[in-house]
Amino acid sequence: PAPAAPSASVQQLRKKVVIEELSSEDTPEPATRAQPKLRQEAPAPAPAVTATAVPAPAAASAAVPSGPPQSTTDFIRSLKSMEKDLASVARYLQSATPEALPKLFANQLEASHISLVARAVLTHIAPEEAALYLQALQKCQRYGLGAMSLDSLDIRVISSLSSAAADKTRSRRAQDVLKQFAEDLA
Repeated sequence: PAPAAPSASVQQLRKKVVIEELSSEDTPEPATRAQPKLRQEAPAPAPAVTATAVPAPAAASAAVPSGPPQSTTDFIRSLKSMEKDLASVARYLQSATPEALPKLFANQLEASHISLVARAVLTHIAPEEAALYLQALQKCQRYGLGAMSLDSLDIRVISSLSSAAADKTRSRRAQDVLKQFAEDLA
């Protein structure tokens, strides 16, 4: 039997790419060289190269979805897309109330989510408010399993951040929650 002909949509997607090497004699001067036109879905931010630790400008930070998260799937997908930018994660979490975290994570909470949320709130949110998010995180389904799955480096970092945040607040309640969170992980 003869192979089936490709569909019209497959034929439209096929393209031929030809790459030719040019000698330096064939290459026009930079001012006259025609630049190829590229179409990109979203421009990629240029990597920042600095000699000192300077926060990246706001334009280079991950895009924070507008409005509070609407579903577990959207929430987790958005967190994953922002995982390299803790400030964006913190802003995104603040778009929802701490009490909403158990519903937003549903039964999808993993160790990586615990680490991400804890690092974001402990480094970018006031300790009193961070305590509320951490307390809500502990109420999520699968928190115990996720906390047991954290690696030792994550536990040390989160415990250290939690203890430092407890030292920064005057609220006795927030201090207790933050210290307890650190102790529960250890």
